[in-house]
This record gives sequence, C-alpha cells and structure tokens, in this order.
Amino acid sequence: MNPISTTIRLFLVIVLTILVSGNSVYGQNKAAIKASEYADRLQYADAIDLWLRAIKKDPTNAGYYEQLGFTYKKLNQYSKAENAFYTADSLKGLSDAGRIAYSQTLLRRGKADASNEQVSIYLLENPENFLIRQMLQSIDKLSVWEEQPNAFVIYPCL
Repeated sequence: MNPISTTIRLFLVIVLTILVSGNSVYGQNKAAIKASEYADRLQYADAIDLWLRAIKKDPTNAGYYEQLGFTYKKLNQYSKAENAFYTADSLKGLSDAGRIAYSQTLLRRGKADASNEQVSIYLLENPENFLIRQMLQSIDKLSVWEEQPNAFVIYPCL
C-alpha cells in the first residue's frame, strides 16, 4: 500500500472520529466548557443552563453535577444544590471541595446530622485537616442547641 494513501486514510479516520464525537472537545462537552467560562464571569444563571445541557449529554459525569451544585450554591438555591451534590456523590465523583460544599449546603438547609456525616466522610480521607475538625465541632454544638435550646444561656453585657 502507498504511504500517502495510508496517511490519507489515517487523516480521514481522525476527521471522522472528531465529527462523530459531536459536541466533545478532547473528552469534554462544549456546553461544560462554556458553563465554566460563564461561572468564571459570575454569570451563574447562564452557567446553570449550560451545566444542565452538559448533563443531558452525559448524565453519568459526576463532575458536571458537582459544578452544578457549586453554581446553585452561589445563587443560594440550596435545595437544588443539595440535589446536584447528592447525585455527584451517588456517582462516586464528589471531590473534597465538593464534599465540604455539600456539607455546608446541608447545614444551610437545617440538616445538621447529614452535614455532620459528610464532614465525617471527609475527615476519614483527610484526618489532619484542622479547619474541618473545627467545623465538625461547630456542627455538633449546633445539633445540641437545636435539641436543647435551654442548654445555652446568653447573658447581656452590663
């Protein structure tokens, strides 16, 4: 076979692979790339639309759900953020930062026990993190306060 013919065939295979992959750019969805750009420019509403489009094309990508959760959290849409983080976690793709954001989201929604559980999972993987240990203690105190509000007495300064 002619070397030029082999080169042309190889080139055609590469071009066809790129065309068949559709919206993917080096393994990442174009909508996801654009969503990241919008989020970087603080255009969160537009970023959410694009994250949802990226998820529609690749519903098993935990990273997309995690980024969607971060974006919802920025807009104080904690219920939607919780759902997005939950999905990312169930797909076994929640990063350390995502786990902390998930914990904070749960806490904002009044779910101290679930938040505590997420922090505990993080601590199992990162036992030396002092700030997270402090956060866990704060969550514990909040839980006690919710269960026994009279256990804490605030005296006014005179």
